[in-house]
Amino acid sequence: MTRPKPKSCGDLLRSGLQTAILLAGSALYGKGLKFAARIAAAASAKLLAPYPFTRMERGAGVAVVERIPYVLEQAVEQLKNSASLFWWERRLLLPYFASPGKNSVLTSPDCEIHALARPGEDFVGALEH
Repeated sequence: MTRPKPKSCGDLLRSGLQTAILLAGSALYGKGLKFAARIAAAASAKLLAPYPFTRMERGAGVAVVERIPYVLEQAVEQLKNSASLFWWERRLLLPYFASPGKNSVLTSPDCEIHALARPGEDFVGALEH
């Protein structure tokens, strides 16, 4: 039996499915944000930032980055239609506090999560590539 070839990031971004790119650290300003904005514009993808961050460039002419809400239900609502999520490390996107009796995964079960870079790797370089 032959396994299907995994899709590249480019294939997924060109698929037409709703996609989100979660940015953090140096990808929220300067060259990182410019690279992410070009990708998002070409793929009609949403740019997102986690609720806590230390620095994010904003203003006229700068790409809009939506902040993932702190409130669990609002975060789930924001991410419910995303078929793919790209970010800097491969792990589940979880809420900030436990909510007994509620789903603790913010993305839909059908959402594919893809790592652009692993912890300690160059996230801005991955976006440029």
